[in-house]
Amino acid sequence: MQSTSQVLRKVNLKLVKWRTCSNILPLITQNMMCAGSFREGRSACQGDSGGPLVCQKRSRNIWYQLGIVSWGVGCGRKNMPGVYTKVSNYLSWITRETTLLGKPYVSEPDSGYSLLLSPWTILLLSFAMLLLTL
Repeated sequence: MQSTSQVLRKVNLKLVKWRTCSNILPLITQNMMCAGSFREGRSACQGDSGGPLVCQKRSRNIWYQLGIVSWGVGCGRKNMPGVYTKVSNYLSWITRETTLLGKPYVSEPDSGYSLLLSPWTILLLSFAMLLLTL
């Protein structure tokens, strides 16, 4: 068994179409999305749960959170994507909860499918993931 890294690591992944992912992993729901590096066999692994799946809007050098590491089959297996919680499906809840904290989340008009990373949103999402594991 490999030990957990003491250094923050990252991996470049490609989003996988939901239909393609559901054919490989029939247990995924509409609240989930998949990403992976099929040829290289790269993905999230044990210890990564709750971490962000982010993408960069190159034109503005802004990062957006699309997902939260949820589960997968093994680590870094070829042709096996990782599964992520689809953050966009929870935007109304995030907005409601951050408003109650006095720091309302406001999405950018052009962000669409994604979520702007803010310290309050990351804190709230991390807390929510912790509660789900209890």
